[in-house]
Amino acid sequence: MTHWKRHWSETQTISPETNRKKEEDPVDEQHPFTSARSAEHEKRPQKAEHRYLTTPEAAHYVRLSERTLERLRLDGTGPRYKKAGPGKRARVLYDRDDLIAWLDGSSFASTSEYGR
Repeated sequence: MTHWKRHWSETQTISPETNRKKEEDPVDEQHPFTSARSAEHEKRPQKAEHRYLTTPEAAHYVRLSERTLERLRLDGTGPRYKKAGPGKRARVLYDRDDLIAWLDGSSFASTSEYGR
């Protein structure tokens, strides 16, 4: 065994005190700065959900890839969308209600109904 491996294994012994269960330990062992930040984060209000979603957000919402959602938009078979801003560089936005309506309109009872 090389010197550094032997030294590392000697320093990695676990005492019974170190090995006890977390539930039994009433002391929070987190770093004080991290604990303070976590508590501060919990006090902050959570971000409100936006009504309009970008393409990546909408794709995540309906569990499709961004590329698939873009292709459906180009084919005219995807959910309704809005364009925010002028010209070609306008941002595509999807209303959550339109995404839900599109999904609801895409429900089938059997595979024979698909594609009608």
